[in-house]
Amino acid sequence: MGALVACHENIIDETDGNYINEEIQINGQLILSTSNISTYDNCKINSICEESTLSNGQFNIGTYYNDRVQTFALYENNNIYLLSRVPIVKGESIELSPKSTTIALVTLHPLFSPIKRDGYQDVVDMILSSSCYQPLYEEVERAIYERRNIFDENNEALLLAFSNLIEDICGEVDDNNYSDSLDDIVTENQQSTRAIYENPKIYPLYAEINRNILTLRNTGLTPSYFGTVRNANGNIDNISVKARSDYGGLDLFKTVGEINLGPECNYIFQSQGQYQFSLSRMNEAATADFYLRIANNILTTLGLDLGNDAVQAIGNSISRAIINAGSGVDDAVIDPMEWVGIAYKATLEQLKTGTFFSLGVSESFVFTSKFLLGSLNWYNKIKGIGNAATRISYALSAPKELNFCLCYYNGEISTCTTVSLEKVSGDEQTGYPGQKLLQPLEVYVSTLGDDGYYTSPSSYHRIKFEVISGGGSVEDEYVSANMENKASTYWTLGKEGEQKVKATVVDIITDKEISEPVYFTADLNSAEITIRLDWSKHSCNTDIDLHVFDPFGEEIAYYNMTSSSGGYLDRDDVVGPGPEHVRWTSAPAGEYKIYVHYFPNEAEDRSVTSYKVSVNADGVTYQPKTGSIAYDQMVPVGKFTIGESSTTRSISTKTLDDTAPIDKKIFPKKK
Repeated sequence: MGALVACHENIIDETDGNYINEEIQINGQLILSTSNISTYDNCKINSICEESTLSNGQFNIGTYYNDRVQTFALYENNNIYLLSRVPIVKGESIELSPKSTTIALVTLHPLFSPIKRDGYQDVVDMILSSSCYQPLYEEVERAIYERRNIFDENNEALLLAFSNLIEDICGEVDDNNYSDSLDDIVTENQQSTRAIYENPKIYPLYAEINRNILTLRNTGLTPSYFGTVRNANGNIDNISVKARSDYGGLDLFKTVGEINLGPECNYIFQSQGQYQFSLSRMNEAATADFYLRIANNILTTLGLDLGNDAVQAIGNSISRAIINAGSGVDDAVIDPMEWVGIAYKATLEQLKTGTFFSLGVSESFVFTSKFLLGSLNWYNKIKGIGNAATRISYALSAPKELNFCLCYYNGEISTCTTVSLEKVSGDEQTGYPGQKLLQPLEVYVSTLGDDGYYTSPSSYHRIKFEVISGGGSVEDEYVSANMENKASTYWTLGKEGEQKVKATVVDIITDKEISEPVYFTADLNSAEITIRLDWSKHSCNTDIDLHVFDPFGEEIAYYNMTSSSGGYLDRDDVVGPGPEHVRWTSAPAGEYKIYVHYFPNEAEDRSVTSYKVSVNADGVTYQPKTGSIAYDQMVPVGKFTIGESSTTRSISTKTLDDTAPIDKKIFPKKK
């Protein structure tokens, strides 16, 4: 038999019932030039408690003192002009300024808004330390001085600057050393963000084995799981692995080594035999816990602490609204901002009923509800990392079930599942040094169940892809098998030598390889110049195009895929995320100019997404250029120059006319 120790069966422990919503008065002022302060004389200030009037740039307003961060908005006719979002300190005044508005604009994003006062300064420090903060600040400042709604969806420059900052905060630092950097084209102040974000390698649960005890703990962004263990004697034990009380909001922006864990769930193995673990986030207990946590997150965003009864009522309201919308806690299709919007609206409608006024909810919060819902529309224009990170932070990407089997014999816990692998596709490709292969490496997983029949792969088995020779890297080292029992990853080749990748199945609980390995190989081709474009795989079907001008002024793009100088474009990816490559095996000397264009497709949402361009030329590996791009925008990425090559072709003096507005090009239609 088995035994459970400290598995925390309570549904939610976010609040202890001793909530404090002490209403206090606080002073504030606008920090703007004198002439600009006067332009906002007719505006009002809003908090969750009340509405106040601005007078000569000064105001006094009621707010709450609790462990939540409070939001203040300067507005007129539903237009938000300035914001401030701060943990309230008694006796201190607040300011509304370009800086406060910039910080609030970022921290109101659903990725950050549930974070309470004890973690808020960490978020602010992260924002201020980003190289993309200053450009965002300048766009916010421009909007303020133009008296423009900060959530104006047509403010493309602000959307792009915001997207760059989110990409920089969420992006992974690329540790490669590069030989040089591309020169700028036209503009000299373009900012580079970090490498395009990849899904964080966070497993659903942390597992540790110590003799006959299995310890399960929930990693920061994972929802709670409830289920059972069929022990060696055939009896059923209940088990739950709870999410952290703060739901791990900051963990998305920390390295794996810094991830904090939830409360321990210790299961003790006593009798020899097999133990079958079945955990789910889709059962009644888990979904109830999930919606309570979402309710608590939204109340934290609003700056309210209303106690367990209120959280329970709001959680039920969110659950009904999500179900009525035809969605659920595992919706892999819905836009995450739309999903969050449904939850926000359900919360705000519940708060309007009047039941909560005695708990500190003021009728003045109606405007706050309007501007919060409006802000979600603005944030929804920014795809890329923001979409994926929001989906992860709201647990829409977490596995539905966690089923695994362990054996306990002779005082040791081990895996007791038989698994085999076979290659499906991606072997023996040909590629270029330092470049990603066009086809993914794909394997098929066969899992033999206890009854002797093949079953779907366990959610606690991962396929591990590992580069074992030639250098290079794989996009995802640990991959879960899909419903078709397949797993895949992309391979970026090394610079020289035998190119080889090993794939095997790993049991996450025991950290042991449980299958025979299979191997993938690739051959290296030589190219004097390789220019590669990738764009965000998180922005759905988005068509970004690579445009390169050679030293003769000839353009290579989807409508001219080969040039007389020997360059060619390998393919036109119309759905993303790339890559697209332009290559020369023998390149003419001279200057090469690179642009990317967001191809307009009337069927798609006009959003902002991210791109990355990598260049290898004449033995030089350039620092990748990354950034954000808007619908139908042509962005100058950079240029480089190479010397005389082995070719005898002469160099033409024809160059790109820098005075011509490149964004006015006419782009041929695609078939």
